[in-house]
Amino acid sequence: MGEIFDQLKLKKKELNEYRQSVGKLEDEIAKLTKKLIAEDVSEKINKYEIQKLEYPNGLNRLFIRDFLCYEKNADFIGLSDSKLLILGSGPWKKLELEEFLSSKYFECVSVEMNPSILILGDFDFDNEEIDRILFSESYLNKNLRIYTQELFVYYLITGEDPLENWEVDTLLTAVEDHKGLQYILNFPEFTWPISSSDLESIDYSISEIDPSDWDEESPLRKLGYTVKEGALSEQQRHNLLTRAFSEPLDEYLNSSHEKERWGKANSAQRLYAIASFISWLNGFQGSNKPGASERWRNDLQWLKEEFYLRRMKFEWPNPIVNVNSNNKTNSAKPSILNIPKTSTKVQLFRVGKKVFNEKYGWGKVSSISTLRDEIEVDFSDFKVGTRIFSRSLAKFYE
Repeated sequence: MGEIFDQLKLKKKELNEYRQSVGKLEDEIAKLTKKLIAEDVSEKINKYEIQKLEYPNGLNRLFIRDFLCYEKNADFIGLSDSKLLILGSGPWKKLELEEFLSSKYFECVSVEMNPSILILGDFDFDNEEIDRILFSESYLNKNLRIYTQELFVYYLITGEDPLENWEVDTLLTAVEDHKGLQYILNFPEFTWPISSSDLESIDYSISEIDPSDWDEESPLRKLGYTVKEGALSEQQRHNLLTRAFSEPLDEYLNSSHEKERWGKANSAQRLYAIASFISWLNGFQGSNKPGASERWRNDLQWLKEEFYLRRMKFEWPNPIVNVNSNNKTNSAKPSILNIPKTSTKVQLFRVGKKVFNEKYGWGKVSSISTLRDEIEVDFSDFKVGTRIFSRSLAKFYE
């Protein structure tokens, strides 16, 4: 009995050791399988990337790119004196892109010639070479501008520099799968899309504008801008607004204060002034002129889409005329508050409530007299001061 028990115990021990050995073998097999799959996937990805270089697809096809760039060259985007360095490939081969850009009168140079523009491919780039460019002494104080191949060709086709005109979020989304740019974004020392020295030289700040400063003879009016029914088409209004944003306005401005208020051409201050003025017109007159209000709001939306950048230091004005009691915007015409003296809704008039009067515009309830049944509304934003109304006769839009 004892001998058989010892043999059983020995066999269980051997079985346990065998199971442990099998477990280790299974773990090793699983690890090797993962490596094999990873190598296979990596090999297939490399083959796919090479195939894409040989046969670019979609809008990256060579004949489409060449057609869109047919009459475009370095002079078209003002870069005939700039030195370009191309590193890596994708979506086009490095050598092919160099030949293409050279035929467009760009100067493509080597690392040693201190280029001012770096064009990165999606793969096949040298990390150490990028490190040497970004952190060498000659680049520490230099405005190095970095584009993907696609972004630079877009610049050439349209004449619009995406590093200057696209919002940062849009740019980051455009390169989120780009290995070259993602490698650079890992360095906190380097700011992309615009280097820190560039940011210091561009002023996106604005000087606040008091709405009471506006008058009818604005530069927009002098340029011919109007939303009067039948006067100008939408395209004509937008053309005038483009001129107002991008051209000098000195001949239409009578004082240094006006010049400061309207800012320089293509500046954040200029856009802020235009948008604020149109928003003020809409808020002051829009409730009585629904057709004009619609056109003002259309123009504000167009201006935002066309010129506004998030790094401009002002919030885009809300083009909606009315604001209801729970602070949610509503594009419909404001509901009128005609409150009878005996109405239980009289509590809608509360201190701090924002209301609109057809004569004085927007104001805020500053006090309520239960003794005299009056409300006092402060219109100081428009230099009207305060006005007292009888609650039983008051007409306001909320």
